[in-house]
This record gives sequence, C-alpha cells and structure tokens, in this order.
Amino acid sequence: MNREFEEKWVEAWLRHRIFEPEVNRSQAKVFVNAPFPYMNGPLHIGHAFTYTRLDAFARYKRMRGYNVLFPFAWHWTGEAVAGQSVRLMKGDPAVIKAFVEIDGIPKEELPKFTSPYNLAEYYTRVSRTALQKLGLSVDWSREFFTTSYNKGFSKFIEWQYQKLRSKGYVIRGSHPVVWCPSDQSPTGDHDRLEGEGVSPEEFYIVYFKMEDAFLAAATFRPETIYGATNVWILPEGEYVKAKVDGRTLIVSKEFAQKIVDQERKVEVVEALKGAELVGRRCTVPLSGQSVPILPAGFVDVNYGTGVVYSVPAHAPYDWLALRDLQRTPPEDLEEIIKGVKPISIIKVEGFGEYPAIEIVDQLGVRDQADKQAEKATEIIYSKEFHTGVMKENCGQLSGLAVKDAKTKVVEELISEGLGDRIYDLPEVVRCRCGTRCIVKILRDQWFLNYSDLQWKEKVRRHVESMTVLPEEARAWILATVNWLNNWPCTRKTGMGTPLPWDREWIVETLSDSTIYMAYYIVSKYVNRGEILPEQMSPEFFDYVLLKEGNINDISKKTGLSSQVINRVCEDFAYWYPVDLRNSAKELIPNHLTFFLYQHTAIFPPEHWPKGISVNGMITIEGKKMSKSRGIFTTIAKEMEKYGADVVRASLIYGAEQMDDPDWNENIAKLMQQKIDSLYDMVLELRKKSVERERGIFEKLVLAEVKNMIISVAENLESMKTKTAFQIAFFDIQNSIRKYLRQVETPEKSTIEEVTDYWIKGLAPFIPFVCEELWHQIGGKTFISKEAWPSLTLSEEDMSLQTQSRLVEYLISDIREIQKITKTASKKTYIYVAPKELTEIALEYVAAVEEGLPQKEAIKRVSTKVKDKKLLSYIPQLIKHVNMVDKDLFREIRRIKEFSEFETYQINLKYIERETETEVEIAYSNQPKIYDPKNKAKNALPFRPAIYLE
Repeated sequence: MNREFEEKWVEAWLRHRIFEPEVNRSQAKVFVNAPFPYMNGPLHIGHAFTYTRLDAFARYKRMRGYNVLFPFAWHWTGEAVAGQSVRLMKGDPAVIKAFVEIDGIPKEELPKFTSPYNLAEYYTRVSRTALQKLGLSVDWSREFFTTSYNKGFSKFIEWQYQKLRSKGYVIRGSHPVVWCPSDQSPTGDHDRLEGEGVSPEEFYIVYFKMEDAFLAAATFRPETIYGATNVWILPEGEYVKAKVDGRTLIVSKEFAQKIVDQERKVEVVEALKGAELVGRRCTVPLSGQSVPILPAGFVDVNYGTGVVYSVPAHAPYDWLALRDLQRTPPEDLEEIIKGVKPISIIKVEGFGEYPAIEIVDQLGVRDQADKQAEKATEIIYSKEFHTGVMKENCGQLSGLAVKDAKTKVVEELISEGLGDRIYDLPEVVRCRCGTRCIVKILRDQWFLNYSDLQWKEKVRRHVESMTVLPEEARAWILATVNWLNNWPCTRKTGMGTPLPWDREWIVETLSDSTIYMAYYIVSKYVNRGEILPEQMSPEFFDYVLLKEGNINDISKKTGLSSQVINRVCEDFAYWYPVDLRNSAKELIPNHLTFFLYQHTAIFPPEHWPKGISVNGMITIEGKKMSKSRGIFTTIAKEMEKYGADVVRASLIYGAEQMDDPDWNENIAKLMQQKIDSLYDMVLELRKKSVERERGIFEKLVLAEVKNMIISVAENLESMKTKTAFQIAFFDIQNSIRKYLRQVETPEKSTIEEVTDYWIKGLAPFIPFVCEELWHQIGGKTFISKEAWPSLTLSEEDMSLQTQSRLVEYLISDIREIQKITKTASKKTYIYVAPKELTEIALEYVAAVEEGLPQKEAIKRVSTKVKDKKLLSYIPQLIKHVNMVDKDLFREIRRIKEFSEFETYQINLKYIERETETEVEIAYSNQPKIYDPKNKAKNALPFRPAIYLE
C-alpha cells in the first residue's frame, strides 16, 4: 500500500531540492557520508543497510535544526569494473550468468558491457535510481564518479598525490605485495574476487636431505623441527627438481614458478610426480633423524612449497592424518607407517607428553575434515606459543620458551644452509580478473609510507580523541594503525587516475578513496559548469582546501574569478571537516584507516574527521552473502517486492553497532504488515477521537510518548539505530494501544499531539509513510524539514510513568499467578502494604543513598517506627528493598503525596480489563478484610499480596 505514494514523494523531494543545502553561517552544520560503492554491479542489500542507518541519522539531525550535507558519488576505479568487462569479453560463464540472471540484463545488451565505461555508466544510472527510491536524503548536485573519465576528479587526485609525495608520504622501494600475474599489477583488497584482507606472510623453508637434493618443506613453526616424524607429499601433485639460487630442491611445480617473482633464480632440472617420492626417506635437519615420505590428500601444491613436515605430537592435523593412515594403510607402506611414532618436544602446562593427541580426544575430533580440528589446532598452538618450553631433546633449543626458540632455530637453520625464508599468501586470493594471485617482491613500486612512525603517532593520537561509534571499534582502528605497513598505491591495469609523475602507473582503488570527501565541496561547481577541469590547477586546490597561495595569482593562472574561488573557499570552510562517516566494519583494516591517515597528512587538525561509525556485515537468510553462490539480492529487487519503507525498517531493525544483520523474507513480510497497520491506525485514531477534558490517562500517554521521543533522539545521537527504531515504532505504538485499553474513547487533542510526535519520531526511519501521513493529517510542509519535537518531562510526567510501572508490575504478577495456578478466577484480592511500612522502606533507601552502612541505616529507620508491630517486618522488608529495582524507590521518593493504594484504585478498571477478573483492593493491615488464605501478611511496599478466588 505504501509503495503507491513512494514515487510521488521521491519526485517531490527532488523537484523541491530539499536536500541540497547551502552555506548558512547562522546555522550549525553536519557533514555526513559513506564510502562510495563500486559500479561493477547493482547495489546489494548490504549497501542499503549502511546507507539507511546513515540516512536515519542525517534526517534526524536535519529535523534538529542542523544544516545537513549528505553527498554521494560512485567508485569506478580499479579492477572491480574493468575486471568484469575483461571476464565478459573472455566469455566467463559465471559473469554472464550474474549479468543475465541476477542483474537482469538482456543477453543482447551484454556486448556493450565489454567496455568498462559502458558497464560503470549503466550501473551508476540504475544505482542512483535505486538510492533515490530508497529515500536517501542525498544532495545529488554534488554527485561525481572516479577515474580519468572524470577529468575534474583526476585533477583532484593528481593534486592529492603530489601533496603526499612532497611531504614524504609516497615513496619508491621494494616490498612483498599481492600480485596478479595476468594484470601484472599489485592487487589491493578491493580489486579481489576473494581473499580480501589477506597479506603476504613470511614462511620458513626447512631442507630435508635426500640423495641428490633437498626436499624443501614450508612451515610457520620451525621450532618444531625436532619433533618431525615424516614428510607429507600429495601423490597426484606435480613436483620438480630445480636449482633455486644454486641449491637443488624438490618442490611443487607451482612453487618453482611463483618463487621467481621473489627475485630467486630458478632452473627446473626434472619433473616429478608426488607418487615417485612416496616411500622414500629423507634426513631431518639438525636432529639427523631419517624419516619416511608419506602420502597426504590435504597437501596443497599451491600453498608454500607443496611439501609439509609432520609433527603429530604437537600438530592436531598431523596426528589426524597419521591416525587415518595407520587405520587404513596402503599395503606397500604398512610397515613404514607402523614405525611412525609421535615425538614429544614441548612441555606445556595442562597437557601431558602429546598435547595434539590429547586435545583431539578431548574435543572428539573425528577426522581431518571435522571443523573441530581447526579449534584443536588454535588451542594447542596458542598454549604452546605462550606457555610452552622446549624439552631436553631439542639440541640448542632445549630449555627455551617456544616463542624464543623460533627465532633461534631460524638463525641456526639459515646459517648452516638448512633453511630459508619466503613469502606466501596464507589463503587463496583471486583478482577481479579471475586469476589466482601470488606474492611478488616489487621493485620501483610506489608505496604509501604508512609504516612511518611519526605519521602513525599522529593518526593514533587523533583516533584516541575523535568520536568512534561504537566504542569497541576504536580498538580495531588502533590495532590497524599499529600493524599497517607500506601500502602499494599504484597498479598497471584497470581504471583510475595516472600517477602524475609516473604515468605508467594508475592510483589504485583504496588509494584514490581517502580524502575525496573534500571534492564534494568542489564538484557542485564543476557540475554546474562554473569551474572547468582544466582550471583546477594544484594552486587552485592549495588555496580552496588549504588556504595557501594568493587569490589574485590563482585567478590569473586559472581564469577563474576571485568571486568563484572565494565561494568554494567559503563552502569548504563551512562544511569541513567530516562530522560522521559510516561504513561496514570490514573497511576498518583498510579504507577507514587510510581515510584517517591521509587526512592527517594533508589537512590541518581542524579539518581532520570528527567521527566514524561502523556497522556489521549483512547475511541473507542466515548465510554469508555471495553473488557467485547465488546468495545475493539487490536493493531494487527487494523494494519492488516490499517498498522502500519496509526495506529500510527491516534493515534498521536487523542490528546495530557491530552486530551482523540478517535479511530475512519473513521479517520483511511481517514489517510490511506492521507498517500498513501503523498507517491505518494513525488515520483511524484521528478520525475516531472525541473532544473532552483530559484525564490522568491522557496525561500518562503524553508523558510516555514524550519520554520515548527523547529516548529515540538519545539513541540516534550515538547511532544506536535499532534501539531508536524499536522505541519509535514498537514502544510508542504499545503505549498508545495501552491508552486505548485504559479509556472508553480516545481524547482528540491528546491523539493529535501524540500522533504528531509519533510521525516525527518515525520520519528518519520510514520517511515515505511519515510524509504521506503528515500531509493526510493536514501538514503543509515536508515532514523531512519539520522540527524535531523539543520536549522536556515535568515532575508530574515522571510521577505518572512511575505509577504506571507499578500498575504494570501488578498486572504482570496477577497474570503469572493465573498462569501457574491455571485458575480461571472470578475475583482477585489485592493486599497493599501499610503506609508506614512504605515510609520505612523509603527512609531506608534515603539513608543508604546518604552513604550510611546497612546496619546504621536499619538502626535509623527502626527508631522511627511508631507501630512496634511492624518492627518484626523490618528484616524481610530490607531484604525486599535490596532485591527490588532501586530506581523505582528513588523515583517514588520524588513523588509528592504518593499513595500506592490510590495508584491501584485509580487504575482499577484498567487492571480488571487486563486481567479479566473483578478486583478488590485493601490495605493488608485493614481490620476485617477478606483473606481466607492469610495472604495479606506477605504484602510489601510495591509488591502487594495477591489472592485469586
């Protein structure tokens, strides 16, 4: 139903340009943004989660009277777009399937998408439409896309990198990088199909002597060499005997090929099948022990050297592989395998001789394929590294802590010519072009010098002082700053901006997306034609962004009038810095941290980002989103089914902070029903309410709704969008429904005031329904530009809410007794504690709050008891007070002339309706009360005794 008017309001918002703010010095500003998306496909539902959360914040701030700028742009850089076109050109069936079946592109249209420009332009167009339909309150006048296809943006990137280089933050050197052999370029995180976040890691090579060569095994744990019992080989694998830097090694064919890119001289002498090595023997370095070479299906020839040595006493996977082999040994290897026994070399607290075997048994690990095997490995490796000590059978390592033994054994192996170091990728990384990546030692590459200690410290200090939401994300960012090393900032292929001083290189995708928020200020003037790309010289950017240089000189050089240059300056000075940048948590280890680094490098402190907010990663029906596996859906598709407000509400209600939301069709359908119901409810209430005097229940519902609106605002300020939506959508509705049960007919002015607050409180989350409702009830302005309710709570408001809590507690207790006793009671008797007992309880709470010890507080209240019969109740009373919500007692102490009895009496009819029983209320010490089961004596302040008959 709500989709009928969504298109109307999108058109109205765009026509009236209500989200295109101008500089207004008399109005405080808020500048918010989110990472621009890659235009290699339609925007998926995860994009909507990040953008909708930020939009709710932006809309709320706009209603609070702030001048809000929320611009948007499109990322065309890198292999994300170009890689899709290349794969399409090659006829990749997976890409064709994605285009046709997921993205809905007719097959006859596909040929034009072999042009990266056409592909990016198409997806930019459909994505803009999707976000407009989603209701993002974006200033589209500042829109732009990246790469050299946008000459203005490229001018900005050229200025940025000249600036970084002049400050020593861009350097040339050698470094191990993730490399695409096909593209002949470094492959950054966002240029990958898989393996995002994976970096080159140092492996150790250990040489096992054979007759005429060394069998080279790769390991992360060279200190375990004294525990080696055998070497694992993949029988079907292709191996080679090759001279590597003059030494004859046996390694996988894949290793011999990729090690060339680590500046090693490789000459292949002979090709071998893994099966040819199985059953032969080799010598363990340092220990000199002869061990067999055995078959193992888990060995990956693409990983390390394709050769693995086995330490079954301390490596769960090795023990499982050996155990599996011993259970079903090949006939020709049976005797050899029987002779393989674990060797204990590490003493570790909490384990015996063979920690790997013990942990496998403890966790009940079935075999190598069991997921528990990974957990077993993590436990043992962590325990041994932090608390393990090398045993006496470990040569020069004996008695050393495991963490110290590693360094020593590497030195010993290398000095004796029995080992080496290499780099490899611990997980599979695949470029957007589809090629599996390797590690390359890159010379004469351009790097961002993120390892610079002074730069790190500058960023670290800023992270410690800025706003980070949620707080736990701050530690993630600081950890990234600490480990971040030099970053290759250029590549040879794909789309982008050429490096201005070395144009054979293109600035890569995570390196041209760090300070582009500043270009939003300039782009408006470029889009209007007031500034041409060729007029944006380095001096122009120096002046408008850094206030460096002479305006008259710049005006002469660029041909721009001083008035235009000054307007850009004023725009930038007003809007910068970024107040809040919202992103998914996966971008903390790269984009978000780079964003902070480069702002601190180029801009003065007053223009450094003020705040970062992060959220979780979306799943679909409980599964990780994956386009290649068909676990994927787009914003446009879901809006077509449910409408924008339903999509927004379902996402926002899915999670907040760093929790991962789940897109679930059942939840979306339920949300659709609830939003339709809300729309009908508001109009029906306004229609059916009547004019009469306000009573206590009118005052109560107003107090509750006002309190909730205040709470919505507090939660939005800290980006707790789910909590804010829960209160605005569900809690306010529950309060109104309770009011409708408390009265015969709703009072007109109360309903008008309450629904006015409600619509405004919901407007940041479901703007289309709220815009429509606002006009249906007589609003003449856009709800999106209306003022947020300015509310405070009076003493009476707080008192009414406290008393309402007491009533709800009582109703809940009656229902619980009905449920336990399964009693269809006709009448309920409520026995309220005597006034003096309540006064004693409140006096005790006051004494404790003053800081008196419990004994002293009890002594004080005991001396004031007038009715000495009540003294026997004090121990039970104090126990009760200590167990009950202290805030309730504090709130009641603030209420003048409070009466628990009167509170229940006023709400008598409501209590009867809610419990479906006749109710009689009396003081527990009242003479001759009806109390056949002697329940009255159990009455305590704010916990009446109850008898059901």
